[in-house]
Amino acid sequence: MAILIAFAGCGRVGFDDMQADAGAVSSADGARRTYLFEDGFEGTLAPWNPLNNAVVDSGPPAPIEGAGVLRAQAAPATSARAEVMLPRSVGPGADLFVRGYFYLPSGFSITDLSLLEIVQPGTENLVVITSPELGLFTTIDNMGGASSYVPPRDVWLCIETRIRIADAPIGAVEISVDGVLQFQTSGIDTFAGGINKLTTGVTWAGAAQPDSVVYVDDVIADDVERIGCR
Repeated sequence: MAILIAFAGCGRVGFDDMQADAGAVSSADGARRTYLFEDGFEGTLAPWNPLNNAVVDSGPPAPIEGAGVLRAQAAPATSARAEVMLPRSVGPGADLFVRGYFYLPSGFSITDLSLLEIVQPGTENLVVITSPELGLFTTIDNMGGASSYVPPRDVWLCIETRIRIADAPIGAVEISVDGVLQFQTSGIDTFAGGINKLTTGVTWAGAAQPDSVVYVDDVIADDVERIGCR
């Protein structure tokens, strides 16, 4: 099994400069930008497939957009998540951007909580996690790390993950929170067949993680340029 799990840091490594998009409108004529994948959990979970206690909820918290959010609640050593296949696989040489809004309510401690898996065939994953710091672990290279950045509670956080998909030493990962770079690593292997699936919610709660609730909204994936925050 190969997993990449993201934590926080500072600086910029392994990527060419690319201007973050300010929102969903980016074309010269003002037309709404089209993404590889976009969903805000409106009405039903489709096209997502739920596993365990993952449902569409109207809040609180108030949705970032529309009227629905994903509510995922998990006990220790379990998951509660929604999974979706991307329209196509994104392979080596590409940069994939995945942006979502995450709300971590207060009322429970965080020691080992995974929020987002960016999946390649089988069990090859990139996973955004808090422990409680935002961080990275990969079983492709069998490495990980932690930073000093602890996501605040009771607020929506815009978390965007950028993956340069490649074998080592070309592979790289960046994670930004509310438009500020909080983690980066380079020289790693991030390719294991091509990214073709997203999983979000409580994608895993460790054995020492208390009962947990995570809210997710407005998930976008694209392989053209940064998505940015609303």
